[in-house]
Amino acid sequence: MPARGDPSGQPPDPAALVDALREIADLLDLAGERFKPEAYRRAARSLEPIGPELGTRVREGRLRELPGIGPAIEAKIREYLTTGRIAYLDRLRASVPPGVRELMALPGIGPRTARRFWVEFGIEGPTDLEAALDRDRLKDAAGVGPARIAALREALTAGRAGSSGGRRLLVEVVPRAEALRRWLAEDASVDRVVVAGSYRRGRESIGDLDLLVSSRQ
Repeated sequence: MPARGDPSGQPPDPAALVDALREIADLLDLAGERFKPEAYRRAARSLEPIGPELGTRVREGRLRELPGIGPAIEAKIREYLTTGRIAYLDRLRASVPPGVRELMALPGIGPRTARRFWVEFGIEGPTDLEAALDRDRLKDAAGVGPARIAALREALTAGRAGSSGGRRLLVEVVPRAEALRRWLAEDASVDRVVVAGSYRRGRESIGDLDLLVSSRQ
């Protein structure tokens, strides 16, 4: 799967690169790494305000002037800008069951709690979590009292609400999204069209399409 870049074949978007670095941080948290996640989050924070200047900094060899950008992360940035993906991110994604990534995205859970549920209780997704709650498997777990259990049930409800209401698999959305992007790009006043949001991030399912359109005027 591509890094969280634009699947349209357009030049990689700096905002998508920031998303990719943050996803690396979350997946490293899931892997139990202690220090690396913050390094990637710091790099993402440094890149976020740069925007269109990123390409210039890369060409001029000034990436490492930014806080948190060392040789390893610089290499991944260059790889992303060249190929639209980061092999390291692909490997991290492949190392985690897809359901655990869904669990991590639920409100109030995050990567560290998702890791704990995965490692300690074998919970590999929202369905497993719901079953564990129904069977009271978590009631004696440290830090998981009645209030926390109620919050977890609310998170599952919110997750179900977000996954319904017309969401479609990414593979189903790509042809329509690309047709729409091309149609918009045909306007002479349009400089660039990027499909953003969940589509750009490579999510398994899409609720709606966010399009960023820049004009020559």
